[in-house]
Amino acid sequence: MAGQLLTPSPSPSPPATQRTILPAEINAATRKQHTELNRLIVDRLPLALPPHQGTPALYGQGLAAFAEIYFTFEEVWSDLATSSKQRPGKNGDSYDTLVRQWLASLRPDELKRSARLQDDIKHLSSITNRRLGPLSARQLLVLQRMTEEIHAKPHTLIAYSWVMYMAIFSGGRWIRQELAKAGPEFWGQSLPTADDAGTQSSRDLLGISFLSFEGTHDGEDIKASYKSELVQAETLLTFQERQDVIEASQQLFEDCIALVGELDEVAQRQLVIEKAKTAAPWILAILLAGFCWLVFKGASSRI
Repeated sequence: MAGQLLTPSPSPSPPATQRTILPAEINAATRKQHTELNRLIVDRLPLALPPHQGTPALYGQGLAAFAEIYFTFEEVWSDLATSSKQRPGKNGDSYDTLVRQWLASLRPDELKRSARLQDDIKHLSSITNRRLGPLSARQLLVLQRMTEEIHAKPHTLIAYSWVMYMAIFSGGRWIRQELAKAGPEFWGQSLPTADDAGTQSSRDLLGISFLSFEGTHDGEDIKASYKSELVQAETLLTFQERQDVIEASQQLFEDCIALVGELDEVAQRQLVIEKAKTAAPWILAILLAGFCWLVFKGASSRI
């Protein structure tokens, strides 16, 4: 990762008996925004599926936009982990180095979503014959700000990981079930044979595979490992660093809410275009009929 970690202000974290755990603080600080974002997604999810849509193109457009958040923070996190491995910890290391090394080991490898998201987007682009994207100018600015913030304050990775990964573990499973109800053919996959019917599940569908995890526990063991490592934040992070994480979480929710608004605008523009395409033959027929009537009327008046 480029740049050096900034030295935090020497304000210790409050004693454990005087504070709540960091994830609980994040949840409390973002409760209103979380409720709003959840409402927006739940209201719009059916509109991306049959009978409103014949293909997953609209869903893919939304997925590609949110995927960029995962791509961005996971790439920076991987850079941090690589640089930490190149410089093993030693006794007497600075506080910055200790935080950096802890962050590098905080996330289990199985938690990463980028590879699955890339496979899902590639599949959706293929079956819909549509390039998913590009990013808007505002989205690019948001991603740039995220990158700069993580470089300057690596501990804010906790905000991105907690919000984005826990979303998959909670509402993500319900979303996966709702999406799977559209059927495998909607997702560009063949119907299961009689032999497969009892074993195929929503976890097997390309297009929504990022909502699933390897193993028999569907990620519960991975989540437990992540949360157990996160406990170290209670004694490692300073008060100001905890505030940084909370504020980054709030900003992330605001960014996601704004992103839904942008996707609404994109969907409206596409709807206008589709209606225009549908109406075009009828408009042409009406114009042609009107032209023929004028020609016939003109010819009749000359007889």
